[in-house]
Amino acid sequence: MSATLRALGQARWTVLAFAIAGFATTLLQSLAYFRMAGHTFAERAAFGYSLSTEAVANAALFSPPFRPGTIAGYVEWRAFGPLAILFAAWALVAATGARSPQIVSRAAAFALSVIIASVAACIGVLIGAASGGESVGGLPLVEAGVLLVALAIACYAICLLVAQLTPAATVVAGGLLLTLYFLNSLSRIFTQLDLARWLSPFHYYDLSTPLPPGGHFDLGGLAMLVAIAAVGIALAAGASTSRVGGQVPRRTTHEPSGTPLLGLAVTRELYSERIALAAWCAAFAVLGIVLVAATRSSMQGLLSLPRLLPGLPQYIFVFYAQVLGQTWFHAAVLMLAGLTFAFVARWAAEDRDGRLEAELSAPYSRSAVVLERLGALAVTAAVLAALSGLSVAFTSRSANLALDPARLVDACLLLVLFSLVMGAAGSLLVSWVPRAAPALFVGFAFASYLDDQIGGALGLPGWAQSISAFRLVGAPLASGIDGRNLALLLLLALVGLGSSILVMQRRDVGA
Repeated sequence: MSATLRALGQARWTVLAFAIAGFATTLLQSLAYFRMAGHTFAERAAFGYSLSTEAVANAALFSPPFRPGTIAGYVEWRAFGPLAILFAAWALVAATGARSPQIVSRAAAFALSVIIASVAACIGVLIGAASGGESVGGLPLVEAGVLLVALAIACYAICLLVAQLTPAATVVAGGLLLTLYFLNSLSRIFTQLDLARWLSPFHYYDLSTPLPPGGHFDLGGLAMLVAIAAVGIALAAGASTSRVGGQVPRRTTHEPSGTPLLGLAVTRELYSERIALAAWCAAFAVLGIVLVAATRSSMQGLLSLPRLLPGLPQYIFVFYAQVLGQTWFHAAVLMLAGLTFAFVARWAAEDRDGRLEAELSAPYSRSAVVLERLGALAVTAAVLAALSGLSVAFTSRSANLALDPARLVDACLLLVLFSLVMGAAGSLLVSWVPRAAPALFVGFAFASYLDDQIGGALGLPGWAQSISAFRLVGAPLASGIDGRNLALLLLLALVGLGSSILVMQRRDVGA
């Protein structure tokens, strides 16, 4: 018990950040619903229909909503759906970030952490619904919270088991979770995947829609999530015991490495993570291919019409760009936000374990440290965006779907700039409060995402909406680059960079 409480105390900043994220997400989405849905039955029915239509284009990424015209159905889709993905990412980082042999204690601490965050999310629903004079059933809300906890622990168990089997735990576990997620989501488009989606824990989460009136809570799906969690943790504990018992000491060397890349400013930041970066490259390339194929499949009815119909080719050209922007570009932005979080967590770890202090004693300029970190992130984002953009271009061409190459290049450039803005914000947090930086970055990124989604509905002032990087990237595939938004992105990146350097110069590193 003491080991569990100690692990929980060490993760207190992370727990607080995710609890705030859960509470804020459900509360703000509830408030936004009452502003957008209207008050009459007809208005809410029309609102629900528009959301269902929007969900068709995003079927490759998100599950379809159930009764989105109601407050419960809307919150389940727009709040609990994103929280499920966020908690899965949390499980990945928590399971692969530590190397303690106390597997069961770590798992228990994570379970308590997720329960706290899930309870906070449920409280946000109650307060948000009450603000509009409505209520959500207590039992359905508990069921939704339990499902969220079960999914997070199941993902944690999978990642924890992977961490015992491979040194590149974060890369392998992240790739596995991403594969399992898309195995479930793409099975909604490609029926050939139906036979394999039972392997995905996200499939069992999607079986239930407990919140809306007339919804369904699948006990079998919950039981499968619990079974995955229990078996995964048990296997991880066994693997950890056998690994520690049979570990052979490795011969260490104190000779300097002869790799020339370690002498270059940016490449030395990336060389140690070369396996992870190769995996990210493969993931982004596959992402472009798969989502183009999914988009084409969703447009099959439109593509079957005779191309000689007046205006049809131009309509297909515009529609394809819009749908691809909602799928590929949106997914690429979210994945780059996750990549930036990985960089921020690494920067914070370097400060925490003394590597930054040793580097500065070389001596090495503090401003150079900040510039090198952001340079490494920019190079990584540029390579990933280029690979994904090329895969989209070639796959679209092979599928006989026209796409404006100039706008595709614009989209790739905006992906790089988005990463720089988020990275500059993360660098500022690491320079200011390194221990709490990863948790604070999660809160910042999620607040920026919510600002884009519901900032207008909540009546936020224009300047507040203009500082969201998710909003500023816009929809380049459909409408190109907005000059004002581009200037704001550049300004935010420069402000974040300058502030990071200033704070780093004044902070007592190692204190």
